Amino acid sequence: MSDVYRLLRFVLPGLVFVLETYIYLLLTNFSATNEIIVSNKMGLGSAGILLLAATGIGFF
Repeated sequence: MSDVYRLLRFVLPGLVFVLETYIYLLLTNFSATNEIIVSNKMGLGSAGILLLAATGIGFF
């Protein structure tokens, strides 16, 4: 039982991250150039946006 729990602890945040990334890409219509333009206007690189998405994992 503890093995299942341990597995969920590592797999679930990963799935949440993938889902967040997918939703984000959906909102930007999968346009990479648009993502770069928007992120640069906000003073963030693509890494900054990935970091923001990754911090969402920290709440779990």
